[in-house]
Amino acid sequence: MSNLKLLAYTDDPNGGTGYSRQAKNILKRLSTHFDIACIGVNKMDDNPNEPFTDDRLPFKVFRANIQNDPNDQEGRNLLQSIFPRLSPDVLFVMGDIWSFRGWFRDWIERMQFRYNFKTIGFYSTEYPLNDEDIDILRATDYPITHSKWGLGFENGAGYDEILKVVPRLLYIPDTVDSNVFYPTLEDQRATDRISVGMKPEYFIISNVNRNTSRKDLIATIKAFKRVKKEIKNARLYLHTAAIDKWLHGEPIDLIKRCKMEGLEVGNNFDSEVSFPINFTPHYGWPDNILNRIYNCSDLIVSTSVSEGFGVTPIEALFCQRPVLIPGHTGFSNVCEVTGIKPVRSYPTKDERVASHNIYRIDEDDLVNRIIDAYENRDKPGYRAANMEYSMNAIESFGADRVFKKYWMPIVNDIKQPKEKKKAILFVQRGSAGDVLITSSCFPGLRQRHPDTPLLYMTKPEYQNIVEGLVDGHIDWQPSVIHDYEYVYMPHEFRILSGNWGSGDSALTRIYSEILSLPFNRPQVIPDPVDNLPTEYIVVHTTSHKFRTYLNFHVALNKSRLPIIQIGARNDSILGNGDFEFIDMRGKLSYRQTAYVISKAKLFVGIDSYPMHVAGAFDIPMVITFGSGAARVTAALSNGAQRFLEPVYSKVCPIVGACFGNYDCKRPCGERHSPGIVREAIKQVMPDLFKETIKDVSNVSAKLKELLNQKSRKEESCQV
Repeated sequence: MSNLKLLAYTDDPNGGTGYSRQAKNILKRLSTHFDIACIGVNKMDDNPNEPFTDDRLPFKVFRANIQNDPNDQEGRNLLQSIFPRLSPDVLFVMGDIWSFRGWFRDWIERMQFRYNFKTIGFYSTEYPLNDEDIDILRATDYPITHSKWGLGFENGAGYDEILKVVPRLLYIPDTVDSNVFYPTLEDQRATDRISVGMKPEYFIISNVNRNTSRKDLIATIKAFKRVKKEIKNARLYLHTAAIDKWLHGEPIDLIKRCKMEGLEVGNNFDSEVSFPINFTPHYGWPDNILNRIYNCSDLIVSTSVSEGFGVTPIEALFCQRPVLIPGHTGFSNVCEVTGIKPVRSYPTKDERVASHNIYRIDEDDLVNRIIDAYENRDKPGYRAANMEYSMNAIESFGADRVFKKYWMPIVNDIKQPKEKKKAILFVQRGSAGDVLITSSCFPGLRQRHPDTPLLYMTKPEYQNIVEGLVDGHIDWQPSVIHDYEYVYMPHEFRILSGNWGSGDSALTRIYSEILSLPFNRPQVIPDPVDNLPTEYIVVHTTSHKFRTYLNFHVALNKSRLPIIQIGARNDSILGNGDFEFIDMRGKLSYRQTAYVISKAKLFVGIDSYPMHVAGAFDIPMVITFGSGAARVTAALSNGAQRFLEPVYSKVCPIVGACFGNYDCKRPCGERHSPGIVREAIKQVMPDLFKETIKDVSNVSAKLKELLNQKSRKEESCQV
């Protein structure tokens, strides 16, 4: 039996970034269980010749960079083209979750609807997450984060907080390969130091981090300036680009900053501060050279203001080098596991770095800790303590150990054939109106699959609509659709893609038609609402930008029945303060809204969920449409009804359903005059108004003129 196919989408495993190194560690071990192809991303493209390519990788890497495709250096197009051709059994994704916003959620969901595959998502979650991020995590079969620290939601707790909305979130720490990073013998270390120009008497302090504001290498430089006054033979090595041109914003010139501090800068260790030659931020230096750098250093420091994890100090620990790190953010996990006493730091605010509190190193404590490390470097107790820190790091973060403990259960779970759950799963993301319409399919599905539970997958806010009509709910989680024996998702397969069949197909019937089911009218079970008037009318003003009507209060002037406005809390309010109505915006659930509408004498509104509720209960209605045509999106009803088609502008570039993509000064749904709407209301409910239209005193002269004119153009707006 051949291995399952795995497609990886991550930083180029040949690179030197944190994600590159983790991808290499993980994918090399997964390659013993899967046939792997990898899309390797290099957004910086700082080394088009790729001199450090590891030809020993046991999988093929398709490189995404500016050299291969100037328009696709992030590899999105490459991913979307390779995926259907390869048809992988597993998709592996690694990166900062915010870098996937705006495209990945919809794409991965479409793929899940069409292909039977599992997803592994190794995401950084230490920054605040939005709803789209949560959707991405929910769409992932095995969502993984590398740190239990995180800001989570609006500066709340991280991992534990995310677990409340993504219970399947797994913690797997970053790793270091002990075959790559390891201590060299003292004789070899002495030889290596001499070969690179490190004199035996030099005390080498190294910081191995990218030159970004978040890594705060300036804090290291400032502390070293003070250390140099106490330790004359101290040398600072910054393994980074002196100027990182690939960063957003103003690049940090570290050479200039060193000179400002009065420090001598050069490319050899005789200088007070030195940098690597021809350093590239993405590809870095080969692993064997970096291992030598760690081993030749006397002390490794990191002064980052924020870390999701911080892998370079761990690599140094694998080389049994002393390490000084703060104890904030992701470093807190490292200090806890290894036993390292953290350097003090304090929270502050810096909008240049992040929109949340960050942590600055306590310079006094860092300086004292460096001097202490120098003075105690040859003492047995100091060496023993550092050895213990190293052993703890190897035990917790060794790549082979982590793979066996955390990754093998995932591998075994993917490979283990699973019996599909005997249930009907109906999939519909939203919106409220579409969820209601899909209820027309339920009787036919129960008849097709007798004695089989019917489960409904949608976003939590819409589950109330079908409550009592189905046997259970599932929060929106496309990754589970292939676990069920019977899955129906007509919206994703046909409607979302625009493949309706006929462009004039009525949306109310389209779901049943797509699924070849007998048509039944949409239904909803209302939840009672107390203290309603004996008789009343219901008004709904707002859905989307292109489905809004702001002048219902003018059209309803002098109504003899009380008016109830329903909808969301931020819907456009009726009138300007002098129009009397009962405001229930934002106070009702979907099923309570259905109850209020079901008892109404008349519904006046726009093309939205309440319209379809009114249709389900045959409530007389007057509806304004924009920009979709009434013949397509109107509710099915046996009650009296008047539908006002969109009035398209002569300059409209679409003349059809635009879904609000154009910035219209006057959207087509709002172009119906209040007089036309009032006339439609009178045709449905002639006795609603206290006076005839000519007796309305507070309507403007201009409106009276419009009402008295029966132009051919206005008549054409009525159906």
